[in-house]
Amino acid sequence: MAKIILESGSILFFKGDALICFCDSDLTLKKNNPVLQFFSAKTRVNSSQKNVVNKSYTQSKDQEDNLLKELSAIGFCEIGNAVITKAYDIDVKHFIFAPYIDNDNPDDKLNFVLFHRALRSAFALANLYGVKSLAVPILRTKIVKKEFMDKVISQVFDAKKDITLNEKELTDIIIAISKEFQNQTLEEIFIYR
Repeated sequence: MAKIILESGSILFFKGDALICFCDSDLTLKKNNPVLQFFSAKTRVNSSQKNVVNKSYTQSKDQEDNLLKELSAIGFCEIGNAVITKAYDIDVKHFIFAPYIDNDNPDDKLNFVLFHRALRSAFALANLYGVKSLAVPILRTKIVKKEFMDKVISQVFDAKKDITLNEKELTDIIIAISKEFQNQTLEEIFIYR
């Protein structure tokens, strides 16, 4: 079984085989894509520093451009699925992008079922690509639980129940799904909270 390690801090400084990035279904949209934001910030910092050698800026810009080319070729990924790309000279080998929102349709969001499906898809890709260490962030957006039963219960008992998953529930789901892949290549799973 893969070793589960709980971490804090930025997932973008993870040094392993792959990391999961929750993003927009339009993979090239920087607004909801922390990896693209990281590349852009790195490029901006390098271009604005006076003592930085131009090579550093060029290298960061090339990495960002290469990732954008690959994401542009893929284009779109439905919520509940995942895609994998190269990491382009970052400390990991691959990025696994799993959309949680569709910028063109804000009502189309990740829910309990789609979260499970997206994680299974991401873990399957990780195993397919021989990933031994994988970083998974706790998503900082509201993920609706099973809506139907919660609505019925709240109407019958007039209870105001929180119908979104909390950090512990999200962590438990990640751990449970990782167990489904225990006899495969994954050795370490880092959960960033």
